[in-house]
Amino acid sequence: MGPIDFYDLRVNQSLSIKEISQITGIPKSTVSMKCHGLLPKNKKRLLEKIKNNAQHSSNCNREIWERKKDEIRKQAIEEWESIKKNPELMITIGLYWGEGKKYDGIRVTNNDPFVLSYCKTLFLWLNPKAKLVLTVFYYKDHNIQKCKDYWQKILSIKPIMKPIHEKRAKHKPGKCPYGLGTLGFNDWKSEEKLRTFIHCARMCLLGANGSMHPW
Repeated sequence: MGPIDFYDLRVNQSLSIKEISQITGIPKSTVSMKCHGLLPKNKKRLLEKIKNNAQHSSNCNREIWERKKDEIRKQAIEEWESIKKNPELMITIGLYWGEGKKYDGIRVTNNDPFVLSYCKTLFLWLNPKAKLVLTVFYYKDHNIQKCKDYWQKILSIKPIMKPIHEKRAKHKPGKCPYGLGTLGFNDWKSEEKLRTFIHCARMCLLGANGSMHPW
């Protein structure tokens, strides 16, 4: 028997390791080593087809997702005219613009619970069914129960208490007597709307060219 063309047997003829071993009389372990990385043509075509289908599906999902977000943005822009006439909403949107998180969820952090209380009004207006989460961060010299009661009384939400590591942030006594509070929730529709409202507010205040002008 002449030299064995493992490439031809495995790729072109699409034979299995077991079949090659039976034809050549070479142990399967040796055949497996010789054919390492070689895929039968029919399997290679199948994998390429699966890969192309997955890419197509990913592109379709991305387009659907973008269309959904566009619909929410259009709704927000339509609502903007009535929002401009609501001073309370304008204040809370401006407050969130300055203090809140702009991406990856809706969150606002402050050492003043009344700031969070204003934002709570905005959050529940965006989504009346929102599951608001209040987290209070405290230093080791804080009275945990006192901090917990303080935030819960003002916001009417039972807080999750978490310690602040001294190495990451130095505590200045008196600056945060009741710790820091974070209030937020996750809802992509509300997040997209709020981001659009902030954009509209920016355009109203600064204009397209960045110059300041009245409402």
